[in-house]
Amino acid sequence: MATGKHWLRSRTILINLAVAVLAVAIDNLHLLGPVLSPRVFAAVAYVLPIVNVVLRVVTHQPLTLRAGRQDQP
Repeated sequence: MATGKHWLRSRTILINLAVAVLAVAIDNLHLLGPVLSPRVFAAVAYVLPIVNVVLRVVTHQPLTLRAGRQDQP
């Protein structure tokens, strides 16, 4: 039985976490507002779903909560 990849090693999850952290930082800290324009926000909103689809297509392993074992459905 093949083991799954730990969820923290998932590129899809890491990219989504990075975008979520960036969004929270922009919303709460107001430090990145002058650096990132509304066009950048729009670009991220359009590009992120495409990146997610591409990463999902190239994914070959299931994710697990613990490294080295496959979670049962």
